[in-house]
Amino acid sequence: IRWCEAPESDPDTARQKRLLEMLFGLLYGLDRASEFEGAMATWRAHSTLRAEVGTLCAHLRQFSTLLERHLHLPGDVPLTGHARYRAEELGIAYARRSKAGRFYAPQSGVEFVPDVQHDLLLVTLDKAGKSKLPHLQYRDFALSSTEFHWQSQASTALDSAKGRRHVDHASQGVTPVLCVREQPRDERGIALPYRLLGPASCLRHEGERPISIVWKLEVPMPMEIVQEARAAIA
Repeated sequence: IRWCEAPESDPDTARQKRLLEMLFGLLYGLDRASEFEGAMATWRAHSTLRAEVGTLCAHLRQFSTLLERHLHLPGDVPLTGHARYRAEELGIAYARRSKAGRFYAPQSGVEFVPDVQHDLLLVTLDKAGKSKLPHLQYRDFALSSTEFHWQSQASTALDSAKGRRHVDHASQGVTPVLCVREQPRDERGIALPYRLLGPASCLRHEGERPISIVWKLEVPMPMEIVQEARAAIA
C-alpha cells in the first residue's frame, strides 16, 4: 500500500523493487514490467488505479486466512509460503528474462534458475485436459502434509543433467521448489495461479523416463492444500 499512498517514493531494496515489478506485470503486462522506470512512471500517473489497488489490498488483508510461512528463499525473491502466484509473478520473482531482456512466465513443468540454483517444479494436479496424451499423465499427489509424490517430465533420464538435479540435488547445490495448482484454467479460460509449497528434498525415487520422486517439504502443507493435492488420485 505504501506505493499507492506515496507513489513518488522509490523502493529501498531489491526485494521491494521485485514486488513492484510483480505488480506491474499483473497490471501492465510482462513487457512493460521489464522496463522498471517506464512502468513506475505509468504507475505514478495512474492515481485512480493506485487508489483502487490500495483500497482492495487493505480490504483483502482484513479477510485473508493465509498464515505467512517463512521459506528459505534468496532475500530478493519476495514470495510467501502457501500463497498463490500466477506464472507471470513467479517468473518476475525469480527475475526470469529472455535474451532480449524481457520478463517471461515459465511455460514448462520445470524451470531451472541458475542464478540461485533453484528448480521450480510447476505442477497441475488435474490432468483431465491431457486425457488423450498418456505420456503426460504424471502421477502428482500429496502423500501427507510433508510428502508429495511427483513425476519428472517423460523424457528425463537419471543420468541426464535434469535427472541429476532432481535426485542428487544436494550435491549439485540445487534447491527444488514445489508450486502446485489444482487445475490449469478457470471456467473463463484464464490460467489459475500456483500455490507455493516451497523448498523440498528428495526422500526417495524410482524409475526413469519419467522419474518418480517423493519430495519431503521443508514446511508442512495446510490440510486444505493436502486435500486438494490428494484429490488428484481420487
